[in-house]
Amino acid sequence: MNFAKLYIFIFMLTIFTIITSNEVCNYQNDCTCSYCGEESKNYDSCDFINLFCEEGTNILTNTFTNYKNKYLNTFKTERDAETFCGTPKSPIKEDKKETVVIKTGSSYTQGAKIHCNYKITYNNYFNSYKEYNPLMTYEISGEGNNKIKFNLIVIYHSSTEDRTDIFADDELRNNPHYDNVTEYDTVELFLDFKENDYSHYDEVFSVKVKLELKQGETQKGDDSGLNGGGIGGIVGGILGIIIIIGIFAYCCKQEKTYEVKEKSSCVIF
Repeated sequence: MNFAKLYIFIFMLTIFTIITSNEVCNYQNDCTCSYCGEESKNYDSCDFINLFCEEGTNILTNTFTNYKNKYLNTFKTERDAETFCGTPKSPIKEDKKETVVIKTGSSYTQGAKIHCNYKITYNNYFNSYKEYNPLMTYEISGEGNNKIKFNLIVIYHSSTEDRTDIFADDELRNNPHYDNVTEYDTVELFLDFKENDYSHYDEVFSVKVKLELKQGETQKGDDSGLNGGGIGGIVGGILGIIIIIGIFAYCCKQEKTYEVKEKSSCVIF
């Protein structure tokens, strides 16, 4: 009788394991799950949150990257996605000023979902924003009854680690989130907006970035490593070199002509 109970227990445990392994991945699930659309190859009903499990610890896997690209290719065809999500802007290097780098629209087609994905780079060959202690702020602004509903998943990338964080709209509506990202090279944001019940929203989601200037610095504008002043200096240097070479070539040519004339005059006389 004990053996029979043991067999039943093993059988039930096996069934539970199979069922668990077929759960669709979600941020709060463990990683014994299936990606949304893995079997059907249809990703229309998926959300970015389905890319993550165990609080996003699977973000370094090849499978994650593969399905991330599949989701992105599907979501970019969503109606109103381009106009609603917008395009990230570069932070402005100006003391005591925040730049709104991301701002969603106020409406999209009623009854539809929208997914937005952004990538903000703070440290690469072309810029050095990371040196200015970038402070990111995620917030919701606006008042009214037509409130936006979404989940926000953020991945912070550096050369040594990747970490994730998740926010619901209510968290940011009550308290904007501030995050110093000096230690990170790139920040990715994934937004899953719920189906729109209204023709117009009274709120917008935005991300602001403040760069702390170095002591004594007053430069304004986009610090992209090769900014206007840098490019002007390079061009000016190149033009200077060209002028010097031209003068040198001209002088050499004149000197050579003079010598020929002198030799010719000696032959005649």
